[in-house]
Amino acid sequence: MENTNNIPNIQTFSEEEASSFNLMEWVMRFLKYWYLFAIGVVIALTIAYYQNRSFVPIYNSSLRLLLKQESGSFLSMQNFNSGFSRQDQTNIENQILLLQSQDLIGRTIDSLPNFKIDFYRKLKFKNRPMYGRSPIDIEIISTPDAGFWQYYLYQKQNDNEFTIKIFDNEDVELETVKGRYNEPVGCKYFLIKVTKNSNYHSANSVNFVFRNRDNLVMEFASKLQINLLPNTSVLNISVASDNPIRDVDFLSKHAKSFLDDNLDKKNYEADKTIQFINDQLSVISDSLSRSESNLNSFKIANKMYGQNNSILLTNKMEALEEQGKIIKLRDEYFKYLRNYLKNNIDSESLASPTTIGIQEPRLIALVDKYNELQIKLLDLGVKNPQYDIVFNQISQTKAQLNELISSVSDIYKIESDAYQKDLNELNNLLIAAPNKELRMLDYERRYKINDSYYTFLLQKRSEAQIRKASNSPDNAVMQKARTMSLINAKEKQNKYIVFLLIGLAVPAALIILKELLNNAIRTEKDIEKAIKNKFQIIGTVRHTKHKADEKVIAAKYPNSYFVEQLRVIRTKIELILKRKERITMLVSSTESGDGKTYISLNLAGVFALQKKKVLLIDFDIRKPNLTRNLGDIIKTKSGFVNYMIGDCTIEEAIESTPYGFDFLKAGVIPPNPGEFVRRPQLLEMINLLKEMYDYVVIDSSPLGLVADAYALFSTVDIKLLIVRSLKTNKVEFTDLAKRLYADNVEDIYVILNDVDKSKVGYGYGYSKYKKMGNYYVTEEFEQDDISMLEKIIDKIGEKTKRIRNIHSSRLFK
Repeated sequence: MENTNNIPNIQTFSEEEASSFNLMEWVMRFLKYWYLFAIGVVIALTIAYYQNRSFVPIYNSSLRLLLKQESGSFLSMQNFNSGFSRQDQTNIENQILLLQSQDLIGRTIDSLPNFKIDFYRKLKFKNRPMYGRSPIDIEIISTPDAGFWQYYLYQKQNDNEFTIKIFDNEDVELETVKGRYNEPVGCKYFLIKVTKNSNYHSANSVNFVFRNRDNLVMEFASKLQINLLPNTSVLNISVASDNPIRDVDFLSKHAKSFLDDNLDKKNYEADKTIQFINDQLSVISDSLSRSESNLNSFKIANKMYGQNNSILLTNKMEALEEQGKIIKLRDEYFKYLRNYLKNNIDSESLASPTTIGIQEPRLIALVDKYNELQIKLLDLGVKNPQYDIVFNQISQTKAQLNELISSVSDIYKIESDAYQKDLNELNNLLIAAPNKELRMLDYERRYKINDSYYTFLLQKRSEAQIRKASNSPDNAVMQKARTMSLINAKEKQNKYIVFLLIGLAVPAALIILKELLNNAIRTEKDIEKAIKNKFQIIGTVRHTKHKADEKVIAAKYPNSYFVEQLRVIRTKIELILKRKERITMLVSSTESGDGKTYISLNLAGVFALQKKKVLLIDFDIRKPNLTRNLGDIIKTKSGFVNYMIGDCTIEEAIESTPYGFDFLKAGVIPPNPGEFVRRPQLLEMINLLKEMYDYVVIDSSPLGLVADAYALFSTVDIKLLIVRSLKTNKVEFTDLAKRLYADNVEDIYVILNDVDKSKVGYGYGYSKYKKMGNYYVTEEFEQDDISMLEKIIDKIGEKTKRIRNIHSSRLFK
């Protein structure tokens, strides 16, 4: 037998064809299951639609607050350009912490009584907030703890009466309460008073729940967002929820609470000064009343109503006493300071010395510094890292105050001694006056001292009150609270997109999984992966829909495309063997059902079309399907087995068929087929038949199951291995190919059988066969069920090609 290993591979593949991934092949596989994608998309979009029915819009409401430095002046432009100093940054962080503190949020909630009731309308898929749109107002008289865990439904009965239904968490009705407007109504869950408002006629019912103060504080503390705008001292304060009207009210009131808190701290110092002056006034008012009463009584008793001769001494005494009251007030202030520092009071601010006329710069500076540190300490929590630093600064300032009081007291002692000396000298001059005048002067002097001191204190209190009234917050609202945007506007659209992708991805994943789990060979690429260029693919045979009695298509439809494919295989065999006669071929497969018998029949029919002598042998003695397929056509009962055992001659075993070829069936089944086919008589018979016929086609048993075909390898010219698309197992075929290659079996060629373009995808698509069908006659059995989608794709392709040809012809002209 001629060695054909040196024959070049008649099939060449480009890099694109040899690649492991074919995009269009997968596209066509997906298009084949278009209905799965349609169902998946419809289901996914339906789910998305119903989920969007429960869509809750979230609005972002914000307010902008302008911060100033603690001194009251706005942050300088230098700070804007060069960044905040550490002190400025710390101050801003402190203000942010104060705004976020639950204590301040709690004061804001307390100033908004409407927040303690949440009105809403219960819809089918969601609840709609009714804050500011409720038909009624509810005044809470009392609410026990049990009332906060229930749900309530207000229903109008008439213009005078209403009912409130009470439900638990599982929407089970617990109780119904009847009531009248503007009158208290209650049960074990609440005691309230319901009144009508301007929206009374807008709705006949509304749902509501009672809100616990602590829960409200926690809710707004978690939603409150504060950001410092870049290169500014402006804070952007925002809240996001589905209730923008309520959020705007909260932000406005919270900013007011913040500014009021800042103003209260600034007024604290003025309040302490006024309190100190009031304490002094309460003491001096008693002395003034007594001195006035004594003076009037003395004048009445001694009938002394005019001027006396000691007026000059009195005027001098008044001037000296004016100085004395200042010294006295100063001594009282230092006594106040010593008492404050001695008792180690840390929670109060100090009265400023300037308010009582003390102009000691060092003392004023230390007291102001102490008060500023005291206010800063109140803003900080104990856990704040700055707390210990500020506390130590306060302790140092108190120590400095003690030292200053000790040093200044010595200086003021000299001034007090000089005053006392002048006072003693003037008293000695007054002693020389007459007795009644002297007593009169003494009463007047006491009265004027107390009156002047009292007037001085009243003046200082007025100044302190003016300072308090002129105080203003350090910060200001730069932009009022307003609803800025809908932050989840694209959520509905995104949900549709996500579910659309899911609706496409799930069918795609199922299809991919199905394809990956499908272990059957589909296309030539699967064969190439398995044989790895060890063998060659000689041809592909298309799927046909022949009738059960139409076994030999070549005889009935010689001009069909199916027969033309077999002609191509016949031509390739002749090219490989380099001759057109005396050709013996063996047809086998991996397993039963791959179509080797069908291919053998029609291959014999194609060879017979040349009017040459062709013999078809049914060599599958274990399962002679070929004989059964020919049916009643075969009359003889003898076969090559009968010939080998001497029961008949070879001529008696061979029978002619109406298809143009002769047929040699297996005959009787021997008891041991595997050993029987290895008899020498078999090869002798094959050699004899090769002399008798131009073409011998041997349909053998499957190579993947039994080794019967091995007995003929040495005598046949070519071995054809049939692989059936969507049926032959990849693993078993690969194992067979490896075994044949390892056994150095030559001249093996593969035929891919039963390729169904509607199942294997783009590589064997409609357009490819349509082009072939335009040239060859397409018989009835080859008319496939072409889907509308494939027809549309094909028409688009034809139209594109026609336009391209017209354009090219115009360019050529």
